[in-house]
Amino acid sequence: MDKSNQNKKVLIMTVGTGATGADIAHGLFFSIEKQNPEIVVFITSSESRQLTLPHLNNLLDKWGKNIQKEEKIIEEINDFEKLHNQYSELIKSYIRKGYDKQNIVVDYTSGTKAMSAALVSSGLTLEVGTVSYVMGDRKEGRVQSGTERISPISPTSIFSAKMLNQFVSLFNLYQFESAIELVKNFNFHPDYKNRADLLVNLARFFSAWDKFNFSDAFNLLKNLRDDKLQEIRLKGKFEKMFRPLLIELKKSELNYEKVDDLIFNSERRASEGKYDDAVARLYRALEMLGQIEFEKEFKCKTDDVILENLPDSVRESVKFKYQSHSNKKIQLPMFKTFDVLLTIKNPAAVIFEENNIKIKEHINKRNHSILAHGSVPVAKEHFEDFFNFLSSKFYLGSNSNRYNTFSFPRLTNNF
Repeated sequence: MDKSNQNKKVLIMTVGTGATGADIAHGLFFSIEKQNPEIVVFITSSESRQLTLPHLNNLLDKWGKNIQKEEKIIEEINDFEKLHNQYSELIKSYIRKGYDKQNIVVDYTSGTKAMSAALVSSGLTLEVGTVSYVMGDRKEGRVQSGTERISPISPTSIFSAKMLNQFVSLFNLYQFESAIELVKNFNFHPDYKNRADLLVNLARFFSAWDKFNFSDAFNLLKNLRDDKLQEIRLKGKFEKMFRPLLIELKKSELNYEKVDDLIFNSERRASEGKYDDAVARLYRALEMLGQIEFEKEFKCKTDDVILENLPDSVRESVKFKYQSHSNKKIQLPMFKTFDVLLTIKNPAAVIFEENNIKIKEHINKRNHSILAHGSVPVAKEHFEDFFNFLSSKFYLGSNSNRYNTFSFPRLTNNF
């Protein structure tokens, strides 16, 4: 590939015959003059090469511009499919030579309807920079000299909108990294560039959050300006929900917001059909709730229990069963954590005890998951049962309801 060609402009145009050849040449010359390419490629038939091209070359010679002229003779003028394939191969040949497709212009001003349609379709398919057409007052179907004007369209704008639609679809499926990867090397049309940058920053933000990288997500907030968030109607949610919740989540200590977030995260995994992942998060949410309640009540952590802080009635049994012989630390599993909390009638522990059998059923199914100790995949029904159970018994009943309606945003395709 010749990198020296990368910034050169290429104009590829079909050359028809018209009535005399001269009538067509004026419109084509107008396009060349306005596009001002380094290279112009004439797609001709044998007839148009003899009838029209001499007139066009004469106009170019009078203009005096140093333009490299190339010809491609294609005799077919009516078979759209053949023409599309031949024109596509022609465009590809210039891309292979190192010409940036954004600097390639195709002009379909003259030629048969099949030729024009095929050049447009091949240009759109290969995402060239511009598809151009010379308009003007017509007589007998041909643009009259002196009335010409260029009507360019940018396929990049069409594909930019399409690309952002695909991005939004992936974003709404929580496939943030895939959405970012989709547009990573895409050259957006200027009309879409700012929106694309905003959506990519939004995807990076929620991708970090979704992977529990709360500090990274908080740092990425600086890329999400309020005026830009307002454009996509998210400014209010960031002010009232996302920022306040993230401030709590990025704290090092465990808190109820992290329990909430695990449950919200489990919903997202379930929406992807990842029920083993989802149930693992629900289990951790219940375990974390016990750890939070334990530390709040006894001023120590479940992985480093201070015996003196526990009720007298459980000290000896806890020390005997859960103290490590190697480091002398006392570490409590989830069920024992709630058992100890029950001795002081902790509200979460009371709920846990009242539903002990149901909880054991859920934990047993989780334990048979491939992400725990078994090889049995978790069914959708089990996730939903476990989720609804925790939501009704613990999630809504043991902490603040500020974020009960929390969810990651769903974007729209209003471009």
